[in-house]
Amino acid sequence: MSKLFQSLASQIKEIRSFRKMTAEEVALIAFKSKTQYGRITNFENERRGAKVETLEKIFAALNCHLVVVPAEKINEVNEVLNK
Repeated sequence: MSKLFQSLASQIKEIRSFRKMTAEEVALIAFKSKTQYGRITNFENERRGAKVETLEKIFAALNCHLVVVPAEKINEVNEVLNK
């Protein structure tokens, strides 16, 4: 799994834990089915990748946004976020 996917997997797990949500709860919101929780846990545990559309649904279920920032703009974005 690429470093990008590893980072996203870690973030999903961390946010889910912070929000005190189970994988089943996230799956119910993201996929309208608790039985889809394996898609989340497999990604979190780096056993499978995920499509961007799937990641968007998971982040939305966690009340977050999946955002891509060009490398040359990351310092500007971090400045805004740290204000």
